Amino acid sequence: MKNEKTRIGIMGGTFDPIHVGHLMIAENALEQYHLDQVLFIPTGRSPHKDDRYIEQSAHRLEMLRLSVRDNPNFYMSAMEINASGTSYTYLTLQKLKKRYPDWELYFIMGGDSLDYFDEWYHPEIICSIATLLVAGRDDYNEGFLRNKINRIEEKYGATILPIDTLNMSISSRNIRQRVFENRTIRYLVPKDVEEYIDRRNLYKEFIVSNGSLAEKLL
Repeated sequence: MKNEKTRIGIMGGTFDPIHVGHLMIAENALEQYHLDQVLFIPTGRSPHKDDRYIEQSAHRLEMLRLSVRDNPNFYMSAMEINASGTSYTYLTLQKLKKRYPDWELYFIMGGDSLDYFDEWYHPEIICSIATLLVAGRDDYNEGFLRNKINRIEEKYGATILPIDTLNMSISSRNIRQRVFENRTIRYLVPKDVEEYIDRRNLYKEFIVSNGSLAEKLL
C-alpha cells in the first residue's frame, strides 16, 4: 500500500512583525484542509546582506519563533533570509519539492495577492508545484473571490481553494505605525511579540523623505 504524502502548508511574508491575522489564517488552513504542518518562511528583502538587514532579519525570525513555539503544527524556516541571492516563491517551492519529495505542498496566500499574481516570477511553476489556499478579505463577497480564483485557475491550470476564516483588517505596516505613535498593539500580535517589540524598542525610527514621513524599514 502506497503511503500518503505529508500535507505541508507554506506561508510566506515579511512578518515584520507577524500578527494574529497571519496565525489565524494558518490555523484555519491547517484545520480545513487537514494539513500536517504549516511552515512559515520569512522573505528575504535585500540582495545586500548588510548589518542593518541582518539585524532586522534576526528580529523577524525571533518574533516568528515566539509566535509558533506553542503550536506543535507550526514550524519556521530561514531559507529565504539565508539565500545567497534574491528569493522568489517559485524557487523556494522548487527547493522544497526537491528536498522533500514526499511533501504535498499547499501555498497559503491572501486573496488580494491574486490581483497581481500575474506579476510574480513564474506563476505557472508555482501552480504546477503547489495547491493555492486563498484567504479572502472582509470586503470580498464569495462571488468576487470566486471570479478571481476562476481566472487564475483557467490561465495557469492552478488548483485554488478558499480558506474559510475570519480575516481581520490587520497589517504589519499598521502595527509598526501604531508602535511609532505609542499606541497599543495588544491583541494584534501575540503577547510575547508585543513584549519583544517593547523590549527591543523596535519600529521607533522614521526618516523624512520627499517632505513626508517614511519608514526606514518597510
